Amino acid sequence: MSGESEKSIKYNILKRELDSNRQLYDTMLGQLKQSTIAAAMRASNVRVVDAARIPKRPYKAGPGDQYGFGSDGRTLLGVVFVIMRERADRTIQQPGDAPFY
Repeated sequence: MSGESEKSIKYNILKRELDSNRQLYDTMLGQLKQSTIAAAMRASNVRVVDAARIPKRPYKAGPGDQYGFGSDGRTLLGVVFVIMRERADRTIQQPGDAPFY
């Protein structure tokens, strides 16, 4: 009798496992169908207005342009530095530089 009850318990366990696996399989199959339907649909609000054209020149600045921009930037920084230094200098350098109060 005990052998039969053990077999019955194992059978019920396997039956529950089968049911849960079947339910999991059905769920996965449904999700697969949904994903294939979603992939088939083109849900996009983007459209091509004009076709792309090949540029005649490279899109990056060349070395000459970069050196030019760099030298212009250094010149500007130098002028700003000189002006700020002159304004910050509060020493008397010539007669008449001191204000009268």
